[in-house]
Amino acid sequence: MPYAVSLGVSPTKGSAPLSVLVSGGVSVDGRPVAADVGVYRNGALIRTLRSSGLYGTFEMYDVLTAAGTYNYQAKAMGVASPVRTVTVTAPPPPPAKRVTVLTLVGSPLSGLPPITVTLWATLTAAGAAGVGGRKVSVYSDGKFMFSKVTDEGGKVTGSVSFTVAGTYNLIAEFEGDNLYERSSSNLVTVRVTAPPPPPPVEEWTHKLEVGFIRMPWATSAGVMAVFDSTIIPFINCFEWLVGYEFVGKEMNWDGLKVTLFYRARGSPVITAAILGAALLKIALVAIGLMIAAGFIIMALAWYEREKAVASREQTLEELVEQKVITPEQYAEWSEAAEKPWWEKYGGWLVLGLLGVLALRRGKKREEMKE
Repeated sequence: MPYAVSLGVSPTKGSAPLSVLVSGGVSVDGRPVAADVGVYRNGALIRTLRSSGLYGTFEMYDVLTAAGTYNYQAKAMGVASPVRTVTVTAPPPPPAKRVTVLTLVGSPLSGLPPITVTLWATLTAAGAAGVGGRKVSVYSDGKFMFSKVTDEGGKVTGSVSFTVAGTYNLIAEFEGDNLYERSSSNLVTVRVTAPPPPPPVEEWTHKLEVGFIRMPWATSAGVMAVFDSTIIPFINCFEWLVGYEFVGKEMNWDGLKVTLFYRARGSPVITAAILGAALLKIALVAIGLMIAAGFIIMALAWYEREKAVASREQTLEELVEQKVITPEQYAEWSEAAEKPWWEKYGGWLVLGLLGVLALRRGKKREEMKE
């Protein structure tokens, strides 16, 4: 009985690494049968398979990692298949990396602390307007500050802040990848200068320390401007009245305070005794006005209440006349609503007291005019 072995390979050519499907079948007189099949590559057995199934087929995958020519053949029951050839070429070399250029610009580059510097970095490559989707990192004297991914134009924007005087060198870095070479930007130097020392303060006799809260966006120059335009003139008015003149100021930015220096200039415009007496009189007048206002409000409230009670009594009398309620019900309500004498006549007493005070005040004014 003649046996037949068929064999096929796919693909027949390609670049390494290449995965090849080796498949075939075994038959006797045209009928598929099961049999042990040896698969050979370049004359060497690489695997033994068993043909099976309705069609007596077999298959396997072989991965070729080196360039060359490979001849496949299958053998079963002493019968060999035709030779099938696969040609593998070397993989193409990776594309050359493109050279990149990274630039860095910042503003402002000098100032008093605290200072915030805005930075703009641009990543470009030869023949390209900008390289997008790449991470750019910014460092200050080797210390990492921030990283951002470039936009479609190869640009990133960020900011750094400095609170201590000194010179800072900023640089941007692109690490590179399989398509683009690594690159570093130019140096951007930021000079943060310490606030100038205050002018020498003249001879002073006493000082006043004023604290402040430093907001993240505040600067020493801005805080001092607020003191010069508002706070110091306001304080100086009171100091001048009690006999002191302003001679200078000094800011402690880290200590969060401004010290004001004053010198006694002789007799004050307002002595402490006069100032104390004036404050006492103002306090007494304020208390008197509050008490008077309280009496007036209480009297007006009592008067409105009396009006409401009188209106209600009149309404009840009309209801008795209309025989809606009985006289006994009216008497019961009147007895329950009867108030003690201090509530009944207290409002009139308050109004009378206010009238007497008004007459006395008017009499004093007439005597002063005479």
